[in-house]
Amino acid sequence: MNNTDKQSIHMLFKVQNYAALYSSYSEVIHQMLLIENQQDFADFIENEQFLEEDIFFLYYDAVNGESLFIGGYDNDVTEKVRDFLKQKLPEDLFSAIQKCLQNIYVDIDEDDTLEKTIALCNQHLENTGYIIQTVFDDTYCAGGYFLSVQSGSSYENLEVMQ
Repeated sequence: MNNTDKQSIHMLFKVQNYAALYSSYSEVIHQMLLIENQQDFADFIENEQFLEEDIFFLYYDAVNGESLFIGGYDNDVTEKVRDFLKQKLPEDLFSAIQKCLQNIYVDIDEDDTLEKTIALCNQHLENTGYIIQTVFDDTYCAGGYFLSVQSGSSYENLEVMQ
């Protein structure tokens, strides 16, 4: 995400101009709130009166391909995760973790192997300057994961924030 977009979005949140936010980023809001149209959004704002900026940015990154959203009940996500990581990691690093990327299931009520799999992958990525990050969120839905690859300075900033 470029800094101009981030600042613009932040300003819309700061002044609570949700109409302008919806106008510019309706696809993000539709996915975040699981709604289909502007009337649904108006109803949500009327009842809730606010949106979480941090959560918006999780969905923004997913809509823009910077992260991967995995629903809490997506079941077998092996291919989805493998394709995303193949796109985001250098070829040699992807090859180093490829054997770990098998039988990845997400069901937040039962069989959930995503975080264990990513922890194993991160062991293989240790000292490479890359890390795979998972964030679980259930603010507006039953729950889902956001998977992203951090590298270089973004990885160092992530460590400082934790």
